[in-house]
Amino acid sequence: MGVARIVCSMARTHLFFPWFGKISERFQTPMWATVFVTVAGVPLALLTDLPPLIDMVSAGGFTAFRCCSTKSCAHYA
Repeated sequence: MGVARIVCSMARTHLFFPWFGKISERFQTPMWATVFVTVAGVPLALLTDLPPLIDMVSAGGFTAFRCCSTKSCAHYA
């Protein structure tokens, strides 16, 4: 669930809703980001063929990484 950690990082840098950045005290994992990614991913996994789903996940991960890195570069420049 690496996407949940990306969502959590986006929330902590104010690119997404802040409550997605909440970390579980017990497990030290992004709690609400994991719930969000799971709820969004289950219907896609059940209703979509595998190759388009892989393409969407790859494109989404790249887009999220690009947003975070652009925001970080702008912040620290």
